[in-house]
Amino acid sequence: MKLTAKIVSIYFIGILVVSAIFAWIAIRWEEEAFYEQASQRAAQMGNSLQDKIVLAWNEHGEEGVFRFISQVSEADQHWKLKWFWFQPNASLNERLTPKRFCHYHAIVLDADRRGQLEISQTLHQLEKNKRSAIHKILLFSAAQVVVTGLILALFGIRYIGRPMRQIIEKTRAIGQGDLASPLHLTSNDELGELAQKINTMCSELYASQNQAQVEAAARVEAVEQLRHADRLRTVGRLASGLAHEMGTPLNVVSGRASLIHSGKLSDTEIIQSAKTIRKEAERMTVILRQLLDFARRSPPQIKATELKKAVSSTIELLASLAENNHVKLRFSDPKEAFPISVDPEQFRQVVSNLLMNAVQSMPRGGEVTVALIKKRSGAVPTQAWELARPVKVDTTYYCLTVSDQGSGIDQENLEHIFEPFFTTKGVGEGTGLGLSISYGIIKEHGGWIDVESVPGEGTCFSVYIPVEDKS
Repeated sequence: MKLTAKIVSIYFIGILVVSAIFAWIAIRWEEEAFYEQASQRAAQMGNSLQDKIVLAWNEHGEEGVFRFISQVSEADQHWKLKWFWFQPNASLNERLTPKRFCHYHAIVLDADRRGQLEISQTLHQLEKNKRSAIHKILLFSAAQVVVTGLILALFGIRYIGRPMRQIIEKTRAIGQGDLASPLHLTSNDELGELAQKINTMCSELYASQNQAQVEAAARVEAVEQLRHADRLRTVGRLASGLAHEMGTPLNVVSGRASLIHSGKLSDTEIIQSAKTIRKEAERMTVILRQLLDFARRSPPQIKATELKKAVSSTIELLASLAENNHVKLRFSDPKEAFPISVDPEQFRQVVSNLLMNAVQSMPRGGEVTVALIKKRSGAVPTQAWELARPVKVDTTYYCLTVSDQGSGIDQENLEHIFEPFFTTKGVGEGTGLGLSISYGIIKEHGGWIDVESVPGEGTCFSVYIPVEDKS
């Protein structure tokens, strides 16, 4: 509707401009026609009176001339006549006096006397003609504006307003994500062509969107497969430690069962041995459940989690492996539970990757220190790993730190440690995916990983996760 109103307004302005120009031209034509007609009639009158004026001069002299001119002037109210004796410098052409048209006609009375007859006419008729022309033009312009305005408005709404409204509604639908509904315009003009182009664009965008969704799903599936493979790889590393961990309770169970089978135990001793077997079986069940929970592949599930419990269970799972490598895992057990909404299995995978890297960085043994602290946004390190992260003001972060006493990481390698397949380990010792997967998991939870390392002294990884809920 707005576009139609603009078109009609522009048309109205054009009509007014054309009408004004036409009115000016019409007035000019009226003036030229009036002056030309008046000049011709005045010249004809002068020619017709010339002989009579000469006759009056010859018969009665100057008095006769003035009397004759007065009589003619009184007889014809339309024209006014005056007599002037000839002046050498006087012009014989027509001239305009205020509100009158004057024509001068030279008359030779005799060889010595010459004069000129002034034939004048008022301009009332010219003004009347001008007003009539202006009224006609205004009336015609008004009629043209009304009629053509209605026609333009009706056809504009039908052929411009409604199609444009459909196009606007379609663009709004596109902005809201509706790409499937086509735009129906049957016109064969530019608006119809625009509608076809919009439909083509929507079809292409819809196909691209579907392709992007398929590719995104494939990428998510690939990432999940990599994460699962990383967990299985960690499980493989835990195999030797698990065998040692399971060996002790199995020996106890076997020994107690042999004693019971021998029949040499009293009833009290049999009951005590059965309790011991049950206790060791529960211990093995816990170990196996922890390993299965860690290795199980499950879709991401955000739920209320206590970070302290997740970190403790992961440390317990990796403790035997660390001991086999003469490494002690020390957790500065905080009093707070650190409740937060995360995917607990993914978070445990991050902790296990950091602990495994710390253990492998100390081939001669040592100590790995794990800590959980709370920080405000103002206390966040200024040189965090991803500088483009959106750190909100006055936001609380939970920070998990894993510090080792290993050989450290060189500065040139420090810039690439989170890149996929980058590793400083020997062939067959690592895939280069652990830190990359860990960083991706933390980033999905709205956090980031910072790393500080001093070659020859050790490395400290800091994992930051915002406490508030993420939209």
